[in-house]
Amino acid sequence: SVVTSQFLKFPIRTLGDEGRRARVNRWITIVIILTITPSIYFGYLLVQKERFTTSSTRFIRAVSLYEGNFLLSSEVRPESRSITLPMLRNERGGARTNRLFVIVSFVSIV
Repeated sequence: SVVTSQFLKFPIRTLGDEGRRARVNRWITIVIILTITPSIYFGYLLVQKERFTTSSTRFIRAVSLYEGNFLLSSEVRPESRSITLPMLRNERGGARTNRLFVIVSFVSIV
């Protein structure tokens, strides 16, 4: 309501002096800016984290079975924007043995 009052330029009835009225308006504007700025910043960070998580999930689904290799688990770290994917690898050759290898840190998936 205070922001709306500021934008609509409602008159302040209790303050008679024009200089005092200007100071009160200035302080109200400063408080509003100081309150809104962190909300915008943290909202932006939250959206970026969610976008990374969504993109990571799509990527993990796409590589869960890749050229005969099987994804064992996945670890997504949105804070460092990295993904760790340990996979089980089928080697083709005389003796069929399974080996574990790790694909580490796919960074900045958007």
